[in-house]
Amino acid sequence: HALYATYSAQFGKFGVKPGTRFEYDDRTTRMDSAALADVSELGFFPSLHASYELPAQMQLMASYVRRIDRPRGWDLQPGRRRFDRYTAGEGNPGLKPEYINSFELGWQVPLGSSRLSAETYLRGTENLIQRVTTMDTIDPTLLVHRPENVGTDRSIGVELLADLNPWKFLNVNLTGTAYD
Repeated sequence: HALYATYSAQFGKFGVKPGTRFEYDDRTTRMDSAALADVSELGFFPSLHASYELPAQMQLMASYVRRIDRPRGWDLQPGRRRFDRYTAGEGNPGLKPEYINSFELGWQVPLGSSRLSAETYLRGTENLIQRVTTMDTIDPTLLVHRPENVGTDRSIGVELLADLNPWKFLNVNLTGTAYD
């Protein structure tokens, strides 16, 4: 279940668009009628987008967004699946979703029918999901892959874009990204 709300307003050269989403996640993972994991949680996902018009039709933009990346169905499935003699995989019914907090700052310059833009970003992930490989406790020749919440992650970077329209029939997008 989810509830969404957004608002948009323009105050002269300054534009703002705050929003929020509330979600209620309620799921039970079962195997052979035995409950393995119960998840019941309320999620809050705010967002804020702001823009400011600079001289010469340039624009400065900033935003904050909180997102969710849920585990895939097969990541939650309990039970072991053999891939070959030496490897197996199993799901993790207690896996939590990843939560991503994203901050962005951008600048846009129009050039006739074309435009140039630059954007910097900082993203942090909570409950990072990674595949963890362990040796089986009964058969030491068997490696078992299992998704786990292993902590946090962050990335920072810059993206450059040239949206070029040299003729009416041709649009060229050149992009470049540098990140850590």
